Amino acid sequence: MAGTLSTTWGYKVQEAYKAGSPRTTLKLPSSRTSITVETLSDHEAVATGVTDCIPRS
Repeated sequence: MAGTLSTTWGYKVQEAYKAGSPRTTLKLPSSRTSITVETLSDHEAVATGVTDCIPRS
């Protein structure tokens, strides 16, 4: 990827990017959310946000 994450907006790194696992997971306990950024290739990344504060039906 060309850029880097310059701030975490209060999120703490739970799982850092490492060779063989191109994924970074950030958590913000106060809002009960986590964000996972996964690098699929040199030109693709996917960000997924999850919260447990909204009940599933």
